[in-house]
Amino acid sequence: PSMSYLPRTAVPGPGGATTGIALVMAAAALWATVGVAVQVTPAAAGLPDAVLAAARTGIAGPTLLVVWRIALKGRPADLRRLALRPLFVFALASAVFQVCLFRCFEQLGVTVAVFLTVCLPPVLGTAWTALRGTGGLSRDAALALGLALAGVALVSLAGQGPDRDALSLAGLMNGLFASVAFVVMSLSAAGMARRSPAILVAGAGLSLSSVLLGALVLLAGMGPGQAGNGGPVTAGTLGLILYLGLLPTALAYLCYCAGMAKCRTPAVGLVASMIEPVLAALLALILMGERVTPATAAGCALLMAAMLLLWRGERA
Repeated sequence: PSMSYLPRTAVPGPGGATTGIALVMAAAALWATVGVAVQVTPAAAGLPDAVLAAARTGIAGPTLLVVWRIALKGRPADLRRLALRPLFVFALASAVFQVCLFRCFEQLGVTVAVFLTVCLPPVLGTAWTALRGTGGLSRDAALALGLALAGVALVSLAGQGPDRDALSLAGLMNGLFASVAFVVMSLSAAGMARRSPAILVAGAGLSLSSVLLGALVLLAGMGPGQAGNGGPVTAGTLGLILYLGLLPTALAYLCYCAGMAKCRTPAVGLVASMIEPVLAALLALILMGERVTPATAAGCALLMAAMLLLWRGERA
């Protein structure tokens, strides 16, 4: 009931559904570069996650607003007409998602964290769509969800060894919170982007999210020069932050907000975002020389089949 202000999903016009899926996939492709970018930047090892999250959103949000205002001739009146409640929900959910995701990485490891936070949101989104009575998923979309879940499971389990420690309960809870926050953020973005330009929604939402994350950084006593090991912020760190702020955050969130507004249901958009682990695995193979096991390759094939099936179903 507390989320009753979230709008029901409207059916997009001809061709809009597949365009929406393509935009969400583009956002997922950009997000897939984050992990590799951080790992190939040695200076990022000592940077607190909350500082990195606050910095990237602090760059992305204002950048999108400047582009909207100057290049697209946006009117300040449009910004004032944004509904404050869903905008705050979007910003808060984005901040919670990033903080919980980083903690989940530390407590569960990247593989299990990705499995939880990539697979669980489409399941939650599907359940929410059904409860809201917005038409649910088509047969092709439901089958695509099943294939995607199986594919991500294979990719995730391929990296698990027999000596793996028991999963952290706190890590699992952070993964759950991150997944719920991502669904809430997606629903809010889809609703707002149907009434306002996606660039305005993403810019305002990320700007507000950076304020919330910045407040968290200040409360935690983490200053700009206080990287986790006490080392100074280097040129490599600044370059990484600039890259993360402009591409996997600003451009990715713009594509995601626009794509979610065009998808037939938010659940379909969430399924399309599950292509991220495949692209991340390919980048790790190309840039870091990580070995691809047969199970990982099979999981990637299932994910690609799921995306093609989803694309075909939405075109129909």
